[in-house]
This record gives sequence, C-alpha cells and structure tokens, in this order.
Amino acid sequence: MSAPPAPSRPDYRLDIGELVIDGFSGADPAAVTAALRRELARLLADPQGAFGAAPSASAAYSIRQVEARGLPLAADASPAEIGAAAARAIAGRLAAAPASRGAK
Repeated sequence: MSAPPAPSRPDYRLDIGELVIDGFSGADPAAVTAALRRELARLLADPQGAFGAAPSASAAYSIRQVEARGLPLAADASPAEIGAAAARAIAGRLAAAPASRGAK
C-alpha cells in the first residue's frame, strides 16, 4: 500500500522593487535585507500560518506600498529586528489581500 500523496505546498513569488526603511541610520542594509528574507520565508512556509494552505485559484496581486509606521522598534534596533518587523508588515498586508484568500 502506498502512502497518500503529500499535500501540495503553495508556491509564492514575491518581488520587492525597493525597500526604504527610515529612522535606523546605523543599520546595515544587507543585514536588514537578509533578515527580511529569512522572516518572509519562514512566514510563507509556515503550514499553520496565513499562507499555509494553497489558494483555490492562481492569482496575482500587486501592493504598491506597505507602510510599517508605528512598529515597536527602538532607533537602535538590530538589523535582524528591523528586517523581521518589515517582513511581518509585508506578510500582514499580503494576508489581507484578496488574492491570498483565493479571491479573483
């Protein structure tokens, strides 16, 4: 008897044209970007998270800008903290998008 097929994992493509983060003058941009990528990958891959189930239909959604004002970060926050907070803001906006819920 063969094992049942593994459930298909959703496949996402996310393009960020420009990342602008103000107020953190000492943060290394490459380290912030690396942390952002790690946290987005973690959030998108979490089977229990908002993106764990494959959408009912293929869809594209474009978000022109994500405002992340008011994040509880100190001006001297580490690049890891900044990148993770930015990723959560992006993922939160994507999760609220009609396409993430399978709408057309």
